[in-house]
Amino acid sequence: MVHNCKPIKGVEFSERKELLATLRKKVVRQGEKKRKTVVVALPLFDNKVTGEQHVLRVLFDSGSDGDIFFATKKMLKLFETMENAYPTKWGTSNGSFETRKIAMMRLLLPEFSQSKIFDLTPDVKVVDESRSVTYDLIVGIQTMALWNCILDFGKQEMTIDEVTIAMRQPDALNGRKVLLNTYREATEPLATKEETERVTRILDAKYEKADLPKIVEENCPHLDESQKGALLELLQRHEREARAMDW
Repeated sequence: MVHNCKPIKGVEFSERKELLATLRKKVVRQGEKKRKTVVVALPLFDNKVTGEQHVLRVLFDSGSDGDIFFATKKMLKLFETMENAYPTKWGTSNGSFETRKIAMMRLLLPEFSQSKIFDLTPDVKVVDESRSVTYDLIVGIQTMALWNCILDFGKQEMTIDEVTIAMRQPDALNGRKVLLNTYREATEPLATKEETERVTRILDAKYEKADLPKIVEENCPHLDESQKGALLELLQRHEREARAMDW
């Protein structure tokens, strides 16, 4: 079986056309900068959440019909694997290669759900420890169809089970630190996330000095001039005291 990793121009999916066509709900608009369908994932072992050190950079690839896992020998030892009866040939823009193993994987995709488990059996390409790969895992259209995943290139959104996130800039999730921060943000408790956003809004807010005479004049029409003057003096005294406390 030959897997084509290059983007497919049309929407012809052979006998699975109707099922898989939903993955290409809209085409990329002319002139728009193409975004990446990349997400973070955490593999599960014995149905238990693993540590952050195993977080994966995953590409939803509408140009591939199969899945492939780029793993070092050390990483591969964590998974149950099986030998294929025959090698599988892959064709990419960087050349062709063969795979002979598949891995039994269970993933958590925290940006879509923090409880649902996603199963797949990707082919395995073993890579050297010193070699860096663009993506740890590529998920093809057959698996995305099983996951009820929709890639909407018109709106630049990815949806699974009615949960939608935005596609990312081409350089998004590059670097281990950014990948880990994205995972931590996705798994952050809702209460903590809301408090963080509130503090961020406060810190980002720009406060301008109040025009006290104008405020008194516009909001206190029921006071006479003497009372307005007294109120203004009181407000200005408190303003000076607050400024002194800041210093």
